[in-house]
Amino acid sequence: MKPYFFLCLLMFSTSLLSQSVTEEKESELDETTEIMDAIPFPEADTPPLMPGCEKEKKYDKQKRCTVVEVQKFFQKKFNIELASDLDLSGMVKLNVSFVIDNTGKVTQIGANGPHEKLIESLKDVAAQLPEFTPGIKDGKAVSVAYKMPIIFQVVD
Repeated sequence: MKPYFFLCLLMFSTSLLSQSVTEEKESELDETTEIMDAIPFPEADTPPLMPGCEKEKKYDKQKRCTVVEVQKFFQKKFNIELASDLDLSGMVKLNVSFVIDNTGKVTQIGANGPHEKLIESLKDVAAQLPEFTPGIKDGKAVSVAYKMPIIFQVVD
């Protein structure tokens, strides 16, 4: 078994908090991941909240809580050993995107990466996310787009 360094979920938290996804990152997701009728994560007046994050009252703390909880979820559920089973080595870069709709359900799941089995596994994990408290914009529940890179090193 090869050792791994799971960099992504710790490394990108500040980039996700600002959620200024560049055009380059957006172009990395294929056409099947187009996010329809959803506002970007930072544009919500109240961000979608993972279970347990409702206790936070300030926007920044709510957003951070949700980001951290989503990261923990992917760290726990995504099997990075699959990369080794697929004979991948070195730095592995994946992207996942989804929409948290106006009812809090995760929809429009998309992903990309170097191998179809990794992509499918990543989509399966995203589909297991619990129901969120929906994001709010102008006093109404709205659909919110969420994008996240996942980067890890397969060490020989």
